[in-house]
Amino acid sequence: MIDRIKTGIAIVRAKAVTDAEPERFRDASRLASINVTPSLPKLVSLAADLAKQGPPIDYAKIAQIRQAIASGTYFVDLEATAAAILAFDRFSRETF
Repeated sequence: MIDRIKTGIAIVRAKAVTDAEPERFRDASRLASINVTPSLPKLVSLAADLAKQGPPIDYAKIAQIRQAIASGTYFVDLEATAAAILAFDRFSRETF
């Protein structure tokens, strides 16, 4: 059985096998196991701390873009935008 936890790490947990379950589940050698390295808790803690901080935001860049929009000097490259949208669509169709 696989349990997903908030950090996105999968933990495999072996459940007790009863007489009512199929024979193939009784062989303990077939159960998955994970060796947890000593650094795993530290990595999970680091990932949780980074998630709490949120994405990095460049407020100076945001102010610069707002000023350019307000003054009418902000340029949008429509061809590059369209190409990026099409590339994302192709990528998502191939990946998912």
